[in-house]
Amino acid sequence: NYNVMTTVGIAILGLFNILTYYTLYMAFMQVQNLGTPKIDMFSLLTFTFGIVFIIIGNVVPKTKMNHFLGLRTKWSMSSEEAWKKSQRFGGYAMIITGLITIILSLVLNGSASLFTMLVLIVVMVIVDTVYSYFASKK
Repeated sequence: NYNVMTTVGIAILGLFNILTYYTLYMAFMQVQNLGTPKIDMFSLLTFTFGIVFIIIGNVVPKTKMNHFLGLRTKWSMSSEEAWKKSQRFGGYAMIITGLITIILSLVLNGSASLFTMLVLIVVMVIVDTVYSYFASKK
């Protein structure tokens, strides 16, 4: 799982780097008194999270059973087969959530894009948990 953890770490580090650059951009805009910024923070945040979701969703199915990374429910950890099915389904769900998040970040502005991303995450977690239950029963 070393490669998977490294990939996830780099993706999250990239997210924080983008947020740092945006903060510096905002500070520069205010110091120079150049007016309002053309980039909405919430849209940038949701767009970046969408990219991170796609990256993580791509590597999660490759994880071996562990207690740190992946969809870890008592059902998904009940057997190796349930773990593999749950991670594969969770990876696809995360990629789809990332794509929808990116599209919505381009369409919606302000806190609406952030709110819809949070709703998508909640729906994804519920669907993944239910799937892990059924995967353990088969």
